[in-house]
Amino acid sequence: MHHPDIGADMNELNALFVSTRDNQPLVFIYGINADPRRQSTIIGYEHSAVDGMRTVGYRYGTVELVDHARFTELMPTLTAAKR
Repeated sequence: MHHPDIGADMNELNALFVSTRDNQPLVFIYGINADPRRQSTIIGYEHSAVDGMRTVGYRYGTVELVDHARFTELMPTLTAAKR
């Protein structure tokens, strides 16, 4: 069943959570205890960078393509843990 409002097959909802750039599942961060006034809180991002850039999603719906330096700045605790 195709849903006309979102342009997606309702039987393939998992595909909505896969990056079209790196073809890997998106990473979501749960249980964030950040200041709600801070718009730079990331709630999700692409698993892998593509051509040195990674898409990140912010808590208020903004999506941005960032380089590794900016990603590390936005996600210092996660990137330190992945090294």
